[in-house]
Amino acid sequence: MASPSRNRIGDILVKARVIDDLQLRSALATHDQWGGRLSRIIADLGLATDDVITEAICQGLGMQRIQLGNVTRDAGALSRVDVSLAEQKAVFPVSLKDNGKTLVLAMADPTDLGTLDQVAAKSRARVVVMVAGEREIEHAILRHYRGQEPVVSTRFGGNKRPGSSDAPEDEDEFKVVDMSGNTVVKRIADITPPA
Repeated sequence: MASPSRNRIGDILVKARVIDDLQLRSALATHDQWGGRLSRIIADLGLATDDVITEAICQGLGMQRIQLGNVTRDAGALSRVDVSLAEQKAVFPVSLKDNGKTLVLAMADPTDLGTLDQVAAKSRARVVVMVAGEREIEHAILRHYRGQEPVVSTRFGGNKRPGSSDAPEDEDEFKVVDMSGNTVVKRIADITPPA
């Protein structure tokens, strides 16, 4: 049986027309088989982007979104949430306010009240939740806890560091599905105009 958290996120995404009922059932079946967070599964299945999912969750729950790309490191906030908990639950402590009495927390799934309670108990602070995409949270954890720059995947599986100026070599490549259902990578330069 699906947990209330998964159903709530799924319902929000269906109501926002990000996915349909059939896609939700497919994502829930994948979740039941492999586990994970529903929003990440939907993104991994290519049904919607992280940004679209995050915006729909914000609108559906009436919550504020936070962009973690340029967040300044707050050592006090980081010390309140253990890195293993942050990685496991897809949360990121953004900052401390009110002389350490309030923790601003980015969450991929703000309907996960168990995690919210766990963070509040461990941090000994009132928690104010903002929504961020799961990959964005993973990148912030790598950057601020681990001191590493995340490697992001470009189209067709190539890797590059964020902010690097070198353009991907496959800039003019795209995917085509032929009549037998096979996916073929094509280059714009290989296409000949009709005679």
